[in-house]
Amino acid sequence: DMHYAVCATQSDDYGNPIEEIYLDESLNPCLSSTWAHKWTAKYDSYGNRIEIRYYDERGQPCLSIHGYHKVLVKYDINNNPIEECYLNIEGKPSCNKYGISKVKFKYNSKGERLELAFFNMSGKPCVDKNGVHKWTNRYDLSGNVIEISCFNENGTPCLDIDGIHKTVYKYNSKGNCIAVTYFDEQERQCNTNHGFHKHTLKYDNRG
Repeated sequence: DMHYAVCATQSDDYGNPIEEIYLDESLNPCLSSTWAHKWTAKYDSYGNRIEIRYYDERGQPCLSIHGYHKVLVKYDINNNPIEECYLNIEGKPSCNKYGISKVKFKYNSKGERLELAFFNMSGKPCVDKNGVHKWTNRYDLSGNVIEISCFNENGTPCLDIDGIHKTVYKYNSKGNCIAVTYFDEQERQCNTNHGFHKHTLKYDNRG
């Protein structure tokens, strides 16, 4: 593991962090846990972070522990992030250790995230560390997540690394989650790889 003694952050006039450097006990440049000595950030006029870059102890562009030098983020008109791209030092598409080069997001009119999907350097669907290409969410009228489902590169239901296709949540009148149930790709209740298919929660009068 990388160790540092000092972390110094510089912010813009709006309080957004635009640079962070890491120093050792002698105040010499050193690497952080991201394998970088420094990262810099840029923001749009709405305060959304649109770029991150990583640098080594000599101030030269480097790859972070994630496998890329630069992250670019795009937002919709409601300031929701809709696309995140990973680039190498030359500015060409790069990827993390799972082969993901781009992440795309979709939202409903309330700003609730409906989809999260992953793509490789060729722009083709790929899977995340859970073996899933796309995650989808459903919400109740109060904005609580009531379903999370996963799909493969072909858009068909699949199982994640825990053996689950869909997780269903139930809530009480106070908005507290009271039950979580798991289903397979055939929409049948199933056991997770940890050996259970449902867990319930109870609350006292204070919630």
